[in-house]
Amino acid sequence: MPTRSEFRSNHIDPDIESSSRGLTPYSMVLIGFSMLCFLGAFYMSLGAGAVQSFTFNPGEEKQIEQLNVKEPNTVFLVDVSQSTSGLTNNKGWSDVSVNVGSPEGSNLMAFGSDFWRASGYDDGPWSEKKNSFDMKVTFPIVGKYPVSIESASSPPNYNKPVLVRFEPKRGSTIPFFVFGVVALLVGIVMGYYANREAVNTAIANSIE
Repeated sequence: MPTRSEFRSNHIDPDIESSSRGLTPYSMVLIGFSMLCFLGAFYMSLGAGAVQSFTFNPGEEKQIEQLNVKEPNTVFLVDVSQSTSGLTNNKGWSDVSVNVGSPEGSNLMAFGSDFWRASGYDDGPWSEKKNSFDMKVTFPIVGKYPVSIESASSPPNYNKPVLVRFEPKRGSTIPFFVFGVVALLVGIVMGYYANREAVNTAIANSIE
């Protein structure tokens, strides 16, 4: 007849048994999967073609450029910038909105931000400025998309050129980040609960 220790060693859950090494097989698989997701997100963030750049003059509101989308569901990193050197410090601002139409001619999307510069003196001199912003946009169908801008500023008629860059990416990073973060958190939680007694003891000893 087997002893109690022999019986337990023959029937113990291999997942629990390996937890004495720090992580269960399930948590290690999830953490490994999360690392693959993060690598996939990095790959999708890489450039995938030529950048299309357009320079707009804020005084020419009717200027329209054409963004050429060659593949369906192409992801672009859109970067919008304007020099703030001519704005009044701490008071001046320039608000720029980029408008994108569909190949059929309807309004598709608009996005924008304000640019400014400021400085002062607290414990020492400081200065800040905002002269650019970026965002990712997915274009679902192939075609030429009209691009234009609208602007307002203080002082009025601030006419520094606005540069709009469309850099194609390999794909969207969002699904990879979402699955990666979820898998990582679940893996860490599973590893903790499999070893919570040892972890709590180590924490208690460190406090003492």
